[in-house]
Amino acid sequence: MAINAAEEETIEALKKWWEENGRQLILITVVGLAAFTSWLVWTNSRNAELDSASDMYEEILSLAINEAGQPGTLLLPTGFRANNRSG
Repeated sequence: MAINAAEEETIEALKKWWEENGRQLILITVVGLAAFTSWLVWTNSRNAELDSASDMYEEILSLAINEAGQPGTLLLPTGFRANNRSG
C-alpha cells in the first residue's frame, strides 16, 4: 500500500520538527522528572524529620508526667538548665 503525498509531507514535517526540537524536548522532560523526584524525596525526608520530632516530644511529655497523671519534675542536666534560662 503506497503512502500518498500528503502523508509523506506530514511525515517529513514531523521528522524536521523532531530534528529541530527533539533534544530540547528530551532535556525538558528529564529536568522536569528530576525536579519532581527531588521534590518527592525532600517532602518524604521532611515528613520523617517531623515524625521523629513528634515522637521525641511525646516521649519528653511522658517523662514529665508522673504515674498519677500529675505534672512531675523533668530532671534536666545542671549544665543544660544553666545555659538555657530565660529572662
